[in-house]
Amino acid sequence: ISFESPNAPGIFTKEWKPEIKLDIDTSTDKLDGNLFEVVLSVTVTATMGEETAFLCEVEQAGIFMIGDMPE
Repeated sequence: ISFESPNAPGIFTKEWKPEIKLDIDTSTDKLDGNLFEVVLSVTVTATMGEETAFLCEVEQAGIFMIGDMPE
């Protein structure tokens, strides 16, 4: 988890009408045999004009066994 607010506290004293951008991504990596690592990445960015109010990044990963499935 990462949280940044490079223009705090001043950005939060202005009229609060941010533009919110949400990015979601996944990545996979074959480990060994039928094991796979899957990572979900979520990034939320709030900006007001040219200034960044905050940037929050979260990654959650899991290891999964996938077997007995035809390719």
